[in-house]
Amino acid sequence: MHHRVIEQILNNSKFTEEQIKLVNDKLKVQISIIKKVLGEFKFSGENKEVILQAINENRLSLIKETYRTGKSLYANFANTNSLFSGQGDICRMQNYNIDAGKKSKSISYNWDFKTYNFEDEKEFDFIPFAFSKSHEAFFINNNYSIKQLFNTNNLINTSDNPRNTLFCDLKNSADFIDFDVEVIIKDRNNDYFETLYIRKDAIKIFAAIDNYKAIKIKYKVNDNYYINFEKEVTDNILNNIKLDPFIERLLKSNSNYSYNIKTFIRINILIYGGDKMDRQMKSAYVSAKKVIAKIPENKVNSYKQKLISAITFKDYERFCEILLQLSSYSEVVFDFAYDLFENFDDNKNIAYTFINALNHDSNKIMEEKKMNKKALTLTVVANVTSNYGEGLGNISSVQKIFKNGKSYATRSRESLKNAIMVQSGMYDDLQTVVDKKVNQKVVSDDLNATNCRALEGGYMNTTGNTYIRKSSFYLTDAIACDDFVNETRFHNNLHLASNFAKNNNLNLQIDAGKCGLMPYQYEYDKTMKMYSITIDLEMIGKDENFDTPEADTKEKADRVNAILDAIENLNLVVKGNLDNAEPLFVVGGLIDRKTHYFENVVKVIEDKLLITEDLKARIAKGCNVALLEGGNFKNEVAIKNELNPTSVAKFFDDLRVQVTTYYGV
Repeated sequence: MHHRVIEQILNNSKFTEEQIKLVNDKLKVQISIIKKVLGEFKFSGENKEVILQAINENRLSLIKETYRTGKSLYANFANTNSLFSGQGDICRMQNYNIDAGKKSKSISYNWDFKTYNFEDEKEFDFIPFAFSKSHEAFFINNNYSIKQLFNTNNLINTSDNPRNTLFCDLKNSADFIDFDVEVIIKDRNNDYFETLYIRKDAIKIFAAIDNYKAIKIKYKVNDNYYINFEKEVTDNILNNIKLDPFIERLLKSNSNYSYNIKTFIRINILIYGGDKMDRQMKSAYVSAKKVIAKIPENKVNSYKQKLISAITFKDYERFCEILLQLSSYSEVVFDFAYDLFENFDDNKNIAYTFINALNHDSNKIMEEKKMNKKALTLTVVANVTSNYGEGLGNISSVQKIFKNGKSYATRSRESLKNAIMVQSGMYDDLQTVVDKKVNQKVVSDDLNATNCRALEGGYMNTTGNTYIRKSSFYLTDAIACDDFVNETRFHNNLHLASNFAKNNNLNLQIDAGKCGLMPYQYEYDKTMKMYSITIDLEMIGKDENFDTPEADTKEKADRVNAILDAIENLNLVVKGNLDNAEPLFVVGGLIDRKTHYFENVVKVIEDKLLITEDLKARIAKGCNVALLEGGNFKNEVAIKNELNPTSVAKFFDDLRVQVTTYYGV
């Protein structure tokens, strides 16, 4: 609500130029109630009281009229003239409401309005609150209990894309939707309601989709027309309609949709009602790759276009003829073809698989993407104890930094790096030497970063010639998400002093000093902290200071994965406190920039993760996100709905696979 934004800003004591501009922009919005109540004002930074007074005096009207005219509120669902009116002669809901004076007879049986059936209730005014707050508003009508109704709709309530949230998250929502259920939809572009009916068979298909992102395509037909594949495909799944037209459209495209087509084919098999084609589809894929290896690329593309044309025009005999010609020309036996000859319609997915695999570019693109990746970056939120700075006597203070006018507890990057190196086993082959009263890592022609994991974290050796190698990975300090609140702990060594006093016939109260009784105190902080780590994948296993062969690819992958293992299961110790510092939230992946890519877009305030468009955009560029469920974040449901996180275990498992793939192991 515009007046609430104005009010929240004006409740501050000081105002920036941006805030003053925002208030004046809100005062000028073209909404009748805002123009009527606040249109005469212009905020100067000094006249907030008169504006706040006008808002307070007209609060009820502002709320009521904003609700009445809001495009995502009452106006989207009902006749705005019916708000808060009594039971009417015509239903107030969109698509059910008519001008009774003009059309009452035309909509009635035998032109007699008495035969017209309708239902209108005052409670209908609150129907907008049941729907999600999105452009395409959803309401899941599984109302056999209030609890069930609330839990299900809470899944999609705040989602910008409830279609994605509902169908992508069906695995997680099985507790709420495990039966046939009706979904009512109200699109703001339409003046009517639509109904989807989710059957258990459709739920099984959605749950079987490995990567829902593959169906989220906006396909450009021309400059003025785009096809929303997500909507079309989900509707087809719900209505048990085959995806053949979408697969054929993507096959004809000049762009490479191989991965998307593969997902569509898997869905199509489930809609067709069986998995008996799996063996033959594998045969079709292998045969296509053999063809690519045996004949020139231009010939592959030519045959591919002929096959696409034949299957698009449903000329299946022609398709089989071309298949035989290609088999003869390439000298590759197509075992899968017999099923197509016998019954093409039932085995069409085999044909789609073969055409899709005749794609030279897919392997090239994957190789190019791999070559573009230069680093692995992670930003982690975890419960971490701070380490300590210089003490004063027997008083210890946690390390802090000062920013934005407040103090924040920290765990230093040096402490984190040491813990990771130790727990990953990277320090198992560490060798040190004392030279010029300085302890240094041993470095030589025979022992360097190419064959010693302990040196992967960098070194400076000044014994003889000076050798310097930077670390292959970089960490930030782990900084608390909220400002520091001092919690002082008071302790003493009373038991030890009592033991000494007893054994030496001393009175502890009189001879406390002789008994070594020592009280001490320290600040304690264990809070949610955020840190980032970035690994330079091109630097792993190399040492430019020495002319020795770099580590082999398996060793490189093992080193990176050892670091990932340590981060996934990290524990830290300080002053006798053992921390389980495993990630509560982690985001990242392989990227083309050697930087802490997510450091500036991950923010947690009062145990709530800020879900911003910038965060979503960066995740969408080939990265992943994981959440450790357990109520660690107050907005855990929103995180699951908006970011679609995996489990932490799956996140690191997938990342380790990406690392081994990157190094070609």
